[in-house]
Amino acid sequence: MRFSCSPQCLPVLRLPVRYLAMICCTACADNCDASLFRYLKQNEATAVTLAPAYTKDDLLFFKVKDSNSSQSDNIIPFTSSVKADALEIVGYSDSYINLGKDGRYYNWGFVAKGSTDEVFKKLPVAIASQLRKDGDVFIKAEWKPANDSTAPWRAGSNTPSGMPPQPGTVERLLMLESTSNNETLIVCSLQGTVTPDTLKAHRPDLHDKIYDNKVIKQKWEIAVNLVKNYKLKPIFNSNAEMQNILQNDISALKKSKPDRQPAYWQKMTEIQENFLKSVARDEPENEKKLQALMALLMVNMMDVDQLQNTPADESPIITLVRNNIVSVEQLVKLEAGYHYGNALQEKVEALKILEADHDALRSN
Repeated sequence: MRFSCSPQCLPVLRLPVRYLAMICCTACADNCDASLFRYLKQNEATAVTLAPAYTKDDLLFFKVKDSNSSQSDNIIPFTSSVKADALEIVGYSDSYINLGKDGRYYNWGFVAKGSTDEVFKKLPVAIASQLRKDGDVFIKAEWKPANDSTAPWRAGSNTPSGMPPQPGTVERLLMLESTSNNETLIVCSLQGTVTPDTLKAHRPDLHDKIYDNKVIKQKWEIAVNLVKNYKLKPIFNSNAEMQNILQNDISALKKSKPDRQPAYWQKMTEIQENFLKSVARDEPENEKKLQALMALLMVNMMDVDQLQNTPADESPIITLVRNNIVSVEQLVKLEAGYHYGNALQEKVEALKILEADHDALRSN
């Protein structure tokens, strides 16, 4: 968050000024970025008395037990609550979830005593006036195209409430959200297609955990090992089986085109047979290409812990679907595309010529 502690913040301080100023300035923040952690580092002596913390360069981060947990492990209670006027801050929250093609979700901020309505009423007017109620939460939303680092944040959301951000976009939110024990999260959130540059500007500690070169190398090693045993299912296993497929295909085509002459069917049979032989010939190479694509999807869209927790004998198809990287329908299309590869394009071109020749003979 970018801090600009306004004059109205200062009179509410009750306990050690440096830390309470941080709490108040967080509430008064304009943007959810790394400034919060820079301010914490500047007040390290006070911050570390409240909760376990770690530092990186000029930044300090409170350390929760498990940010990937959906339970209370993603919240660290403060050793003592901190009051800013009527607002009572009792802990820090840091959570993360990877939803595959629906995006990555990073949430961090403070835990306050009271319901969302109660906490909202206790916020400085400068912040409360920016929040709108959306169901059970209060929210300020911004969004922008994900791959344009120079694009300004635009007010509002690019997607309907309750839906993930549109592919290729990232949303930045300030939220009040209820938790258990009559407490409310005051959190910043990055959601959707969060690029390395955007993550680095907001959560540089997490950027290194996900995009460090050593991490990427480790992910590649795991992903390549997970896909190495994947095999394209052969469309036939013997020449006799191929001939049977060929005869069935030609028989079906003859029923749909009863007016074609024997010369046409002779050429059609040749085209179809060449197609089947080409598919069989190219299967090993196309299999390697599909393995490489699946590994790339895993590296780009899965995290190290997800890859490490994937059973070595699990089909990469199941892995990709289970982690919401692609749908079953998308994988079926991918397999078909790689299975037939260039052979299908060659067949299509040959069929165009055959039909053109047939039309020319009919016109004569």
